[in-house]
Amino acid sequence: MFCDFILKFHRLILIAVFQTLNYFYISFFIGRRFAYPMLLITVFQTFLAILFHYHLAAFRLSDAF
Repeated sequence: MFCDFILKFHRLILIAVFQTLNYFYISFFIGRRFAYPMLLITVFQTFLAILFHYHLAAFRLSDAF
């Protein structure tokens, strides 16, 4: 069950991990002043990636029929 979830959403999991690492990189090396806007940007980018992923999945599914 859990392995099916990982296999199904492995791209989204990788995107979330890399976006989180990006946030910590920015906050550690650049400073807190830029960290909070970057957190909002990374959350927004992750949301767009998830939305785009589901849009492509729905397009492929509708194209199959």
